[in-house]
Amino acid sequence: MTRHALLAMNQAVRFSGWNDDVRATALCPGAIATDLVAGIPGATPKAGRLQPDTVADIVAFPMSLPNQASVPEAIANTRLESPI
Repeated sequence: MTRHALLAMNQAVRFSGWNDDVRATALCPGAIATDLVAGIPGATPKAGRLQPDTVADIVAFPMSLPNQASVPEAIANTRLESPI
């Protein structure tokens, strides 16, 4: 499934679940400092990767908002990564 397809699915969840207080945020992080990206050629250098705690903070933010607020998408890149 492509990123755009996942974003579309996220939008569908947001709209269909709104009246039932269901909120959905698509989190699109860049390279995270985990073993998962350790062996990927061309990945952001280790020193420039997002830390897992940073990603956890990004996840926690939309969850802390009242139901009237919604964050449809959160993109988190390091300064070395392209936003595209």
